[in-house]
Formats: sequence, C-alpha cells, structure tokens
Amino acid sequence: KKIHQKPKMIFISIEELYSTIATNSWKVSKHKPKGIIGVPRSGMLPATILSQELHLGLCSINEFFDNNGDDKVFNRHGTRPIDHPKDGPYIVVEDSNYNGQNLGITMNSLKQHFPNKKFISCAAFLEGPTQFYKADITLRDIREEAQASVGRVALYQWSFLDCWWNWKFLWDLDGVMCIDPPADSNTEAYEAYLDNPIPLHIPKTPSNYPISICTYRLKKYAPQTNKFLKDNGINCNTLWMYNADTKEERNLKPAPVYKAEMYKSHPEYMLYIESNDYEAQAIWKLSEKPVYCFSTGKLYK
Repeated sequence: KKIHQKPKMIFISIEELYSTIATNSWKVSKHKPKGIIGVPRSGMLPATILSQELHLGLCSINEFFDNNGDDKVFNRHGTRPIDHPKDGPYIVVEDSNYNGQNLGITMNSLKQHFPNKKFISCAAFLEGPTQFYKADITLRDIREEAQASVGRVALYQWSFLDCWWNWKFLWDLDGVMCIDPPADSNTEAYEAYLDNPIPLHIPKTPSNYPISICTYRLKKYAPQTNKFLKDNGINCNTLWMYNADTKEERNLKPAPVYKAEMYKSHPEYMLYIESNDYEAQAIWKLSEKPVYCFSTGKLYK
C-alpha cells in the first residue's frame, strides 16, 4: 500500500534566517557591493544581519530616497565610520521572494530615479513562482519545500503578526494579544483587569480576512473581550469562549484539552497560536496539528 504522508509545515525561524545568511553571504560579497538597502519592513531584518556579516553600511529604501541616493547614508553607524567600496552595486534585500511584485516595483523605482547607479536584488528565501519578478540573488531556494507544505506557503517567525495567511491561524487571547490577567481565583482583580487589558501581540490582517480566536475565558466575559478587540483594531469574526456558568465548572476540562478539541475539529486552521509553552506542547500532541508558542518562539509540528 502507498503511504500518504501529511504535508509538513515550512517554518523559518529567526535562527534559521541567521544561519542562511551566515552560510550564503558570499553570494553577495563576491559582487563587492557599496552598501545594503533593506526593503521595509520584513527586508530590514535580513538586511541588518547581512550588513553586519559583510561590514557594510545599511539603510532603508526610504532613507536612500530621502538622501537622493547619496552614499553618505552608508558612511556612519552611530559614531563609528564605515568604509565601503567606491564603486560597486547596492544590494536591495527582501526576506522572501514569492510572486516578486513588491520587490519588482521597488527595483523599477530605484532604476528610474537613479539610472547611473547599479542595484542588485537579493532575497533570503526564494519561495514561489516569481511571476512578476525574480531576485538576482537567492540565498536559499525553498520552492520545492513550500510547494509540498501545508497551504503551499512558508511561514516566517518574524512576520506572524502581519502575515497574509494569519487568518488561517487559530489564536489564543490571554498571553498572546494581551498580557495574562491575574488568576481568576481572585474574581475582583480578574474582572477589573478584563475591563482594561494591556495589549501585547496585536495581529493585523493584510488579507482583510478576519482572524479566529479560541480562548479559555468564560463566555460571560464576551462584552469586555469584544471591546478589547475593537479598541485594538483586531479584525475578528469568530470568537470561541468557554461556555460554562462558573470557572469551577470550566476547570473540569483543562485549557489545553479544550483548545485542542476546538482546533482539531476545525480542519480549516493550519496553526494554533499559544503563549504558554506547556500548553502549546499539550495542544500539539492532543490535536496532532502544528502549534506555535509566542513566548519561546518554538513551533511544535
């Protein structure tokens, strides 16, 4: 019999990004570049690591345009001067290259405004079909892995909160979107906190599809919860809260069990976002689906 394996999730951590740059920076250095230009926002992280690795000056696209392409933006970091080659190209860095639309627009704009300067595009990860634009330099090609993965996409640790696909995640609330409230054994302090929670990791939805939340909070606290979501601009359409009259009744089913049951029973979600590492591992084992822990940066899959 042919064994059908479940598709794997491609998760690129910040540690893996650093390793990719450290082992492939020669692909950039051989061009003897004058400086590194990062494409905000996600491109600034690999651009910063690359500039440190190659001892080159760094700026963003915005800074380069604001200074009319003057090399002075690369000459100094803080009080320390940085030497760079007088001739050579500028390396324009993005974290990933999927369809290439954003990077292509950026490169065209640079070449139109500065026709006498040379620009070479670089993507840390080549992920997709690049139907609009393909980077000149790719540090690592993950197209084959991504096409075989869940959703045929790679997920990057540094962009979960502003990821096109985050509407396919199932999000926890306390400890993720706001700091953990006081223990609900102290009802007065707990309810006072829910009236004015402190925001933590607020997801945005560039796809405009609303996100879904599964929280262990009691359903009777839905008014406070919905107010928090509205006040913080969280586009949420599905909010699952524990349907019990008292916390004693709810506590008969541990939080990881409840969350895992909800997650497993809804195959449309590709990832659960949790804040507690113990619960993240438990949800992963019980649901047999990937879980990401925000507090540790670990993905269990």
